Amino acid sequence: MGVALVFGGFASAQDEDIPPLKPYQAALDNYKNREKLGRKIFQGIPATFSDRPWQVGLMVHAISDPMYAHYCGGVLIDSTTVLTSAHCVSEGQTAGDIDILAATDDLTAAGQRIGVSVICIHEDYVPSTHANDIAKLVLGGAITSPAVPIKQLASKADIKKGSNVTVSGWGNIYDWGLKSEKLLKIVIPIQSQKLCNAKDAYGGRVLGDMFCAGKAEGGMDACNGDSGGPATLGDGANAHLAGLVSWARIKSCGLAKVYGVYTNVPVLSGWIDTPIVSDSKGQQPNPKGCK
Repeated sequence: MGVALVFGGFASAQDEDIPPLKPYQAALDNYKNREKLGRKIFQGIPATFSDRPWQVGLMVHAISDPMYAHYCGGVLIDSTTVLTSAHCVSEGQTAGDIDILAATDDLTAAGQRIGVSVICIHEDYVPSTHANDIAKLVLGGAITSPAVPIKQLASKADIKKGSNVTVSGWGNIYDWGLKSEKLLKIVIPIQSQKLCNAKDAYGGRVLGDMFCAGKAEGGMDACNGDSGGPATLGDGANAHLAGLVSWARIKSCGLAKVYGVYTNVPVLSGWIDTPIVSDSKGQQPNPKGCK
């Protein structure tokens, strides 16, 4: 996007320039090699904490340096549950491999960093098409004030051409210089499914549980490290969660007709609302998709 959240894409013979969706491993590699970290949201503007009090970052538990530990975004939906993209937690990680950073708009400032106890990936997630790219993380404790959960999901009718979504994240692409410590955001228009699926865009690969957003001329976009972060209608207390950063066709951010593709949260609201219950011994069960 101007905010560039590069998400990855379909690895196929026709799309050899599409990067694999392995943000967790990328964070480990960057830390090991001490790679120069790049900015994420392309042409984004600083977001204040009051704008996005439910924004969280996914962190590699084994890395203490928050600039390297951060690898994806997420959104707090209640005090102990985070929504993120399935591809952020489907690289073989266990719950103990991931922390959540909340209650801050600055990666280097004090916030709440708390462990994850359960990962639940949508049972119908398909990595090759990014269908159902959504996961719930149950935290090891409650996130407290000043962080607050987002209050409402958007309705299906809200996801329509011309509506603007605000997308935010810290990202960790390293094409454009040093990574921003501050949370950034962009405001971009939702595009029609017809436009997104045109031959010169995604050629039918934007499915019914997805929407795309951005400007035809490019510029503002999301990039690697922003995956899983929120796309909302509005900001602050009045925000409605519309989507999660999912994927894009190529690894360069902000190019013309390379719209960002988002998991359509209202379409998957039934799965989101399904509770994760404990068994009689107080242990989390292991339904399909949870670990």
